[in-house]
Amino acid sequence: TAKLNEKLWQEVSEYIRKKHSDPNGWVKCYTCCNVDHWKYMDCGHALSRTKGKAIFVDADNLRPLCKICNQANDQDGERFQQYLKAEMGTEYLEELINKSRTTVKRSRSELIEMIHEYRTKINSFQNNKP
Repeated sequence: TAKLNEKLWQEVSEYIRKKHSDPNGWVKCYTCCNVDHWKYMDCGHALSRTKGKAIFVDADNLRPLCKICNQANDQDGERFQQYLKAEMGTEYLEELINKSRTTVKRSRSELIEMIHEYRTKINSFQNNKP
């Protein structure tokens, strides 16, 4: 399942970066507002990205980040969390924090299904975003 978890992360990461991009594929870093093509951006976590955490691939916890901000976020996610709180509200962030305290063990079939669901979402962008 390690390979499936990695494949799932790749799909979720691409989905988040494309979801937030414009029709030409340009996306703004969530924390510094630098703009680059989605292919050159990272997908960052507001809260811990530890595998096994319920929020590891939770789209509510993810936003596009430039490489510099994503590395800084690995050290201190406070800035990202402040932006998320401003965007979505205190209750939203508190729900994410509660989710982050739980772990999940996904079955092989669940991982495959999630990979397929995200690939379908990504494919729906193909007509609008490169």
